[in-house]
Amino acid sequence: FGWVLGFASTAGRGARGMYITTHAVESFVEEHYGDQIRQLSSELQEGVLSPKEAYSELLALLQGACADEVHHKEEAAARAVHELKYAAVDKLHFALVYWGSRVGAAVAKRI
Repeated sequence: FGWVLGFASTAGRGARGMYITTHAVESFVEEHYGDQIRQLSSELQEGVLSPKEAYSELLALLQGACADEVHHKEEAAARAVHELKYAAVDKLHFALVYWGSRVGAAVAKRI
């Protein structure tokens, strides 16, 4: 699904489509990682995870991966320079990709 989305966005809107798609997907991914990081941090602080060192390493790995995704998101946003003539289309494109990512992840959790 992700490959088709990226291809269609780029084929339909060129580089701008690729950047809007990347920004939307990475925005969702940042939130998803954030949820996992908060949950893991909370459980580590409560002392319910063992071995603590292994889960601390996992937390650091997730934080690093999240930082990479945020970098991709910010870079894509910077490259998709905002132009008023595209604002409505860009917002719709972003919303479709973002919510499509959320729905896709929710479905994947149930499969």
